[in-house]
Amino acid sequence: MDILFEYRFVIAFVIGFILFALFEWEKTKGLITKLMLVAKSMAKDYILKSGEAQEKWVMIKAYQYLPKWITTFMPETVMRKLINYLYHMAKDYVDDGEINNSI
Repeated sequence: MDILFEYRFVIAFVIGFILFALFEWEKTKGLITKLMLVAKSMAKDYILKSGEAQEKWVMIKAYQYLPKWITTFMPETVMRKLINYLYHMAKDYVDDGEINNSI
């Protein structure tokens, strides 16, 4: 009976961790998307001159605002890939209201 209880505890813990990670992932994507919109606004006001400057600004701010346990495990290369991925997804959505790789 104790073995059955331990397996239930482990399964419940794993499911809880996965759900927590999914919610944090959604919050992370939302934060980075908001930062990208602010960077685009700053580019229109001629504060950020190039796309590279915008990407760097978003990366710096994301590291400031994201929880430390996320940024500890996310090196700059992964953060850049995530920013580029979300940027292309946003561009794809804006062109026709769907995410269908029609850029």
